[in-house]
Amino acid sequence: MEQFAEAVVDVHKKIGAAFVTLEKTSEKFIFTNTMSPFGSAAKSLPGLSILTSSILGTMAVKSFGYAKVSMRKTLAKDGEDFIIIYNRKTEDSEKEKATDYVET
Repeated sequence: MEQFAEAVVDVHKKIGAAFVTLEKTSEKFIFTNTMSPFGSAAKSLPGLSILTSSILGTMAVKSFGYAKVSMRKTLAKDGEDFIIIYNRKTEDSEKEKATDYVET
C-alpha cells in the first residue's frame, strides 16, 4: 500500500506534477495535484484528465488486480486534481461514477 502511494507521487513528480497523498486505506487512495507537466496549458486541455486516470488506473490494476479511478476535480475545470483510486470493489466504489480498470 505504502509503495503504491509513493510510486504514484514519485512518477508524477518526475514528469513535473505535484501529487500529494491525502489518504490511504485498505480499499482506496486519495490524491491531490496542483501542477501539470503541461503548465498553464492544462487549464485548456480537459482531456488530460483521461490520460491521468488511465495512468493511475493502469498502475493500480497492475499492483492490485483491480482499480476504479474517480477524478472528482480536475486541473482543467477546478484548478486542481482530486483523485480517488479504489483498489478493490466496495459499497463506496460501486456507488462512485468512475472508470473501472481490470487486469486482462
